[in-house]
Amino acid sequence: SAADFAPKAAAAATGSSRNARKKKAKESKEAEAAPEVENFTPPQRQGGAEAAEKPAPAGDGDEVEKKVRALRKKLRDIDKLKEKAATGAPLDPLQKQKLEGESEILQQIRSLGAEP
Repeated sequence: SAADFAPKAAAAATGSSRNARKKKAKESKEAEAAPEVENFTPPQRQGGAEAAEKPAPAGDGDEVEKKVRALRKKLRDIDKLKEKAATGAPLDPLQKQKLEGESEILQQIRSLGAEP
């Protein structure tokens, strides 16, 4: 029946369907919130860059162990890459970069008080 389509036809003629109105409302809401996000500055961390290089205190044993495990995993990956390179397989630039970072990873493990 034509009566069922009358409201849709009227909305289409004005260009403001329900979805269009919802989209417009959402955009205006985001536009109001955007200036707050742009002016946001994160708070300064205590200790700055020096704290990142110091070994973690003994109370954070779980975090230290987790970090050491992650670093040892990187060393295993490096060992696999060394084996791959020894067979004559070509390495991509990122793999070469990982190989070059081995000494740094060893140093980080030692600074955490663990053996590589």
